[in-house]
Amino acid sequence: MHPVIRVICFLVLATSLSVGGGWRHTLFAAVLVVGAYSVSRRRGLAQLSKMLRRLRWLWLSLCVVYFWFTPGPALLSALGRWSPTVPGVQEGLVRAAILAVLVAGANLLLQTTVREQLVGAIHWLCAPLQLFGLSRDRFALRLVLVLETVPQVQPLRRVDGSAGATDVNRIRRLGGAAAALFADTLARAAQAPTRQIAIPATGAPPLNQWSWPLLIGLGFWLIGFI
Repeated sequence: MHPVIRVICFLVLATSLSVGGGWRHTLFAAVLVVGAYSVSRRRGLAQLSKMLRRLRWLWLSLCVVYFWFTPGPALLSALGRWSPTVPGVQEGLVRAAILAVLVAGANLLLQTTVREQLVGAIHWLCAPLQLFGLSRDRFALRLVLVLETVPQVQPLRRVDGSAGATDVNRIRRLGGAAAALFADTLARAAQAPTRQIAIPATGAPPLNQWSWPLLIGLGFWLIGFI
């Protein structure tokens, strides 16, 4: 599949889940993502597992916010006001599932599309920006720099986080680690030599492949009427 079509399919998936947000849309999206992993021979499952584990505090936050702060009848009447609500549990589980599906889709896109293809696809998709006087070359250049910087910054983040492990105040430790990481990133940027960066050129996708995002969007649209 052409890299541009992969990116568009993911954008259609994410937009449809954001607009729809129901359990039917979420289930349909999950089926699509699972099918895509099966076709790609389950590439990137190990990385997906790590990404989902890193979101454990976000899962907890979603559960707390939706379960206990959504108005509605209590799920466990014996707990009184301390009980989560029925609509809150339903909405919270759907939101958590949507997040998991989006993370899985993004991971699959990154695992099946090399960096050069991804940058070239986004550069091609940003062509309409020129109609508003914006430069898609600058946008693609910044994207390349970000993708090159992230692998260099990740080891710094791990070192800074472990260095403050003995601090009593967790917030102060995280703030100090963030400040140190920012300073180290700026220092590396200042010391980096000037060089030329080539933006990969990507041609237009084949016409027949445009049916994939259209079918995905049509599927979400039809589910809205069920």
